[in-house]
Amino acid sequence: MKKIWAVYLGRMREFYRDTASFAWTLCFPLFIVLSLYAIFSDRAQIQYNVAVITEEDISVLPDAFFKLRYVQFVDSTQEEGMAWIRSNRVDFVVQVLPEKIVYWLNDSVPKAYFLERLLKGSTERTVIRQTLAEKPVTYLDWVVPGVIAMNLMFACFWGVGWVIVKYRQDGFLKRLNGTPLKAWQFLLAQVLSRYVITFFITAAVFVGAKALIGFEMKGSYFALIITYSVGTMCLMSFGLLVASRTTSKEFADGILNLFSWPMMLLSEVWFSLEGSSNTVLWVSKMLPLTHLVQSTRSIINEGATLMDVSDHLLVMLGVSLVLITMSSVLFKWSEK
Repeated sequence: MKKIWAVYLGRMREFYRDTASFAWTLCFPLFIVLSLYAIFSDRAQIQYNVAVITEEDISVLPDAFFKLRYVQFVDSTQEEGMAWIRSNRVDFVVQVLPEKIVYWLNDSVPKAYFLERLLKGSTERTVIRQTLAEKPVTYLDWVVPGVIAMNLMFACFWGVGWVIVKYRQDGFLKRLNGTPLKAWQFLLAQVLSRYVITFFITAAVFVGAKALIGFEMKGSYFALIITYSVGTMCLMSFGLLVASRTTSKEFADGILNLFSWPMMLLSEVWFSLEGSSNTVLWVSKMLPLTHLVQSTRSIINEGATLMDVSDHLLVMLGVSLVLITMSSVLFKWSEK
């Protein structure tokens, strides 16, 4: 028991003497809880999202349907409403006319069934159902690009950032510093190596999801590969930045989690943020994973071309350039 106790005390001292890791272990869970509260407190009770096409203010519409609790009503044009319902960004679309209400729904969305019943039972106007001009995207089809992008994010963050920190902590980088190898050459080799690995992992996940779920690929595989390649470089640049000076694996874990959690929650991986506050939408647009998810989702589900997603590609390329440059400048070989 004395030997076990001695090893136990040694590990505990090592942990709390590493002030960065100690602080992250205590503060990170609290940060996540407070962040979730700040982000989702305004959406905590929202169960349904409905796009409303009307010339009037939604708040003054007399129909009881528009006074229902737990329903987020979003003002939209007809073009926006049709695009949102096809891509699962809203559960229901209604158009308010003087004597009637016209509505559209996606039959594959269970929430739409209940909203249809609620609408028919809470208005005195004539209710008319319209058929969508195009086949809507199911939730599974919609969520697959987000899941693939999320998997890619974790592979890039921990496959590059955490590994380099481990090399530094083990003294491997210090030994490399005695060779003619330059920092940018080492980083480039790490990026290329991880790119090949993540390419095959992503391809395997994509093929497996297509075989199991059978989602339709509407766009070009070439455009999809280019987009994933740009996204991979962008996400790896975050890992490189964290690894450029970090000396503790525990601290690196905390920083990588700090980057990954907001992206996982606010990049529309699992659910649409339509109807969220302007602050949440602004933060979402600042996250590179949002651009990767939206661009690949557009290619897979809507048949978008590279030109259609060029704005997302430019953002990811710009972030990559800035972070890779910073990583090269800040990079250090040893812990000191």
